[in-house]
Amino acid sequence: IFVAYYTFFLFLAFSKLDVGVATQIIYIGSLAIATILGVIFLKESLNVYNIFGFILAALSIFLLLWR
Repeated sequence: IFVAYYTFFLFLAFSKLDVGVATQIIYIGSLAIATILGVIFLKESLNVYNIFGFILAALSIFLLLWR
């Protein structure tokens, strides 16, 4: 079921947005989802380094999208 959702939203993103923009949004979304699922289900701890890394990753994608 999740593969079907992923495929649907992937096609939707590529049809509405530029490929470069959609790809970067998908990357930051997968990073955010993996972080949230790791904290909730795997009981991973969020320390300063993890939060700083996430902020840097989001900032880098923002800078790539900002023209």
